[in-house]
Amino acid sequence: MAGLLTLASMVIVAEDEPPPQRAKEARSAAVILREADRVRPPSFSSGNDPESLRRFDEAHRKAAEKIGNLALEMVAGHPRHPRTPELLRRRWGYLNNFLGRPRDVIREVELLLANDPPCAVRRAATVATARSAVATPDLGYSERMRLWKRAVDEVSVPPAQSEGGRASKSYQEDLEGAWYNYLEGVLQWSNDNTVHAKVASLALEEAGDTQWLAPEAKATLRLTRRIREPL
Repeated sequence: MAGLLTLASMVIVAEDEPPPQRAKEARSAAVILREADRVRPPSFSSGNDPESLRRFDEAHRKAAEKIGNLALEMVAGHPRHPRTPELLRRRWGYLNNFLGRPRDVIREVELLLANDPPCAVRRAATVATARSAVATPDLGYSERMRLWKRAVDEVSVPPAQSEGGRASKSYQEDLEGAWYNYLEGVLQWSNDNTVHAKVASLALEEAGDTQWLAPEAKATLRLTRRIREPL
């Protein structure tokens, strides 16, 4: 997966700063993960005053940047490690939700997918761009739909038992994320009630095995019934 080395150069830095120098030798997964596990941003701000909130945001920004760059180091050197998708989700979530750079996620993921990553990485990547498709204001609707459908297609086949099967935490997160973004995206960006009803039906049919879903995802699927009832 030499092509992923190109991806590893896309470290998270401020847009006006040069990227740091890459290490000459790849580090072991254990070393990278130990460093990642030591990154623990504060759970709460020390106060509600502007300075306390600024310090809280800054601590979260630094932690997210660190995790994001470690994620790229993992996918470049250890793409099949079971924790690589976890770190990538955190990286892309940071870019999508904290920095407001969903187009960067789409660009990065397309580069990664072009190099045929392992299935678990591919699932996490397509779900990340499904979120980006919801969050990018000026993206064409057909492109949004392509990204949403790609994600649900990826999660339609559960992983092999060697990966933990359908019950694996990684797969559950991707299953929920794919359908949640598809539903939310269509409701937000389509004015066609027929499309709303169709997506609701698909969600209930294809992701309706709710024993594997978190409470938030179950609630999302229950809401789809309300989409169809008035039609």
